[in-house]
Amino acid sequence: MTAQELLPSLEKSLGTKIQHKTEFRGETTYTISPVDLREIAQFCRDELSFDYLIDITSIDNSGEEPRFEIVYELYSMALGIHLRLKLGISEDVGAVDTVSDIWPTANWHEREIYDMMGIKFNGHPDLRRILMWDGYPFFPLRKEFPLEGLPSEMPDVAFTKVTPMARPTAGTMTSHIPRSSRRVAKAWLVIALEFFLFFGVASRLNALGIATSWISSGVTARGKVIVFGHGGTAAAADAIKHPPPGYPYAERIDRHQGSGQFRMIIDPKTGLVARVLVEKSTGFKGFDDSAVETFQRWRWKPGTWKEIVCPVSWCIGCLLPP
Repeated sequence: MTAQELLPSLEKSLGTKIQHKTEFRGETTYTISPVDLREIAQFCRDELSFDYLIDITSIDNSGEEPRFEIVYELYSMALGIHLRLKLGISEDVGAVDTVSDIWPTANWHEREIYDMMGIKFNGHPDLRRILMWDGYPFFPLRKEFPLEGLPSEMPDVAFTKVTPMARPTAGTMTSHIPRSSRRVAKAWLVIALEFFLFFGVASRLNALGIATSWISSGVTARGKVIVFGHGGTAAAADAIKHPPPGYPYAERIDRHQGSGQFRMIIDPKTGLVARVLVEKSTGFKGFDDSAVETFQRWRWKPGTWKEIVCPVSWCIGCLLPP
């Protein structure tokens, strides 16, 4: 049975108990009343093979009525069909019947919603907080709960003080989090160091003819074929005889400032790059030898970022004060 066959039978059986139906990207959502939840849940499990409750989530629509929404994600293991049930709960009621006896997986899902949102589940066998400690007076996922938290009267419990943060409307994080300004400055210093290693030291060594593992060889355009050459030379034979550092893949598409698109050809004997073909060209007239050489000269070998630059910059960064 498919979803096209199953869901019409559900709609026919439940009739007006389905208040609203939504279709989105092949998934169906039914909005129902809280008073009909258990009947519909039982019917979905016993008659329609929705034997697995994936998750239960809650939404706080503060300022609207009903304020809260609960969403049930159902799945039929036998049929491979997903169904979503959604219902609204007013803040005055603040409770709905449990479905933990229908789907055992609902037990902890309902406890988490109670803990974070304050919605109660009538008939739940063990409705206790699951994340916060017993006696915690707030519900952290409600909209009125401030981002920086609220103080607690339990000094023996960790993380009971207000965290040094401000709500997004009060200003930037830099001006409200201690040490954030120093951390930003430290991050910029590490970034500057990485640029110096790549574009300063590496380019100087290459200009002196000293081989560096993270600088690939130059290439030269010859009609529709770009051939690798060491030190910016244009010798095709030399490129094949002494190919540049190998890449951990057989083929790669590259672009250079929108001028062209290339395909790297790998030598099956050595596993290294043998040549680069021009796949597409837009305004290739201005794409001369120097542009091609620059394009390849500034390409660093994949993996070198972690092997060379990051360890060096991280070590120096760790020596800086926080």
